[in-house]
Amino acid sequence: MHKVEEKFFVAGQIFPSDIKSLKEQGFQTIVCNRPNGEEESQPIYEEIEKTCKENDIKCFFIPISPGEIDPAKVFELNSIIQEEKKTLAYCRTGNRSITQWAFANAKDLDAKIILDKCKSAGFDLSNLKEVLLAIKG
Repeated sequence: MHKVEEKFFVAGQIFPSDIKSLKEQGFQTIVCNRPNGEEESQPIYEEIEKTCKENDIKCFFIPISPGEIDPAKVFELNSIIQEEKKTLAYCRTGNRSITQWAFANAKDLDAKIILDKCKSAGFDLSNLKEVLLAIKG
């Protein structure tokens, strides 16, 4: 798990058995950025969602294919971030989730700040600098 901001973290694939521990760590929201069926061994979103509901954790399904940029999905994540609840977004490796976080914050934060936060979390998104600047306008 990688801390991006005080209340936003990204991770690779999680499993239903992880949810209780995430609840104990104070997570209030889980965002799945991984489409169902990418790998045979991955749990489907509905399994994660069911366990989240049992543990009183909000759960959102915002599946992203590698390389996909979908403004509607970026806006959806931005509104989740605005709730300021401790949130974990996950995909296969965390890369799609951190990229979505970067896009979701591009209007409000300077590109350098976004890239620095990503780097501190262990992700080099410097190749997206121009895209972030374009989103900022």
